Amino acid sequence: MNSDDTKIKNFQNYLGSDSPAEEWYDETGKTLTKWPDFEQAFFLKFPTMEKAKKTAVELERELAGLKLRVEDLGKKEKYRGQEVWSHVAFAENALNLARKAKIETGTSSLWVVRDGLPEVIRKKVPENQASWTTFCAAIKAVDMGYIRDGVRKHTEKVEAEEKMRAAIVNDLKHSQTAVASPTAAIRTQLRSTTISQPTQTRSSAATNVNPFSNLGGGRGNLFTAQNRPPPAARTSSQPRPPPTEADRAALRTRLEAYPLQPNTPEGLAAYKRQLREWRALFPDGMRPSERTGFPLLPGGAPAGSMECYRCGKEGHIRPDCTANQEETVPTLESSFRAICGFILGRSNRNTTQVNLVDNAEENEFTWLFRNAIPRGLQGNGEGPSAG
Repeated sequence: MNSDDTKIKNFQNYLGSDSPAEEWYDETGKTLTKWPDFEQAFFLKFPTMEKAKKTAVELERELAGLKLRVEDLGKKEKYRGQEVWSHVAFAENALNLARKAKIETGTSSLWVVRDGLPEVIRKKVPENQASWTTFCAAIKAVDMGYIRDGVRKHTEKVEAEEKMRAAIVNDLKHSQTAVASPTAAIRTQLRSTTISQPTQTRSSAATNVNPFSNLGGGRGNLFTAQNRPPPAARTSSQPRPPPTEADRAALRTRLEAYPLQPNTPEGLAAYKRQLREWRALFPDGMRPSERTGFPLLPGGAPAGSMECYRCGKEGHIRPDCTANQEETVPTLESSFRAICGFILGRSNRNTTQVNLVDNAEENEFTWLFRNAIPRGLQGNGEGPSAG
């Protein structure tokens, strides 16, 4: 194929069937006798197009987006026809892009790629790299034994976290299904128990009394199920005096000590830690007060937010609460919420509520359901004691 005639005749063998180039050859190309004329006519008909090239900015952006996953460490992959370790292939790709962007001798965007490296690699590649060339060389130089050990530790850590997460999810499922337990009946009974004045036996003389003939207006008879107790019996049930600024300051301090947690596995774990801490500070028999504070069930409304003291939710008050026993807050929390409503004036807002976990730890937290609503603070629809 040294002569022009031979080149022109054989050119048709390299054309696609029924292609525009073949049509041009049949109509024009084969009529030409000189190869230079043939080339000129061909490129006039089919001019070459400039190949699209990435700009330096695009190359640098692609370089900054390179990622090396810890799951891929210790594995081999193909790079230019041969098998290499994944971290070596990553370094070669990074250096190749840096060369194309003409920044291989500098450090532009280098920190972005380094910060995205797996910790096991990042520990062996210091921040003070002189250039992309030295940076990529440092990655390739990391010992494979060190990498395998680091991957093993990472895998063990992930597995442990997954087991913990699964255990927390299982705890939450148990709380929702209300698994029966040896203390379930006792706790249910305690939740439904309330503290009130003992019912007075009506005398025959009181039976026919007209409540409106009393100069006192019949207070207590109209709104309570029992007669007014004698003065001596009303001493412990007198309403609390109006709250002072000292009371409010003390309460806000205790609310900050036990911040309301979100309805998440992490929030539930933090709530349990709060309960253990409160229990250690205030042993059995201690009632919540503005001086002691008390942990609130995760996901509920803030204390003093016009919430229901029975279920801890906003939007209704205790007499209108339709929550079942498993949806109510612990009795001690109900007591503390009543105190907060009285002192803070019920000014906070929030939403949502979650049930207390009823699982293997339930015996540890049975004390939560001790009935301890202070007299005179039954509020939230019940009102203070008559008298």
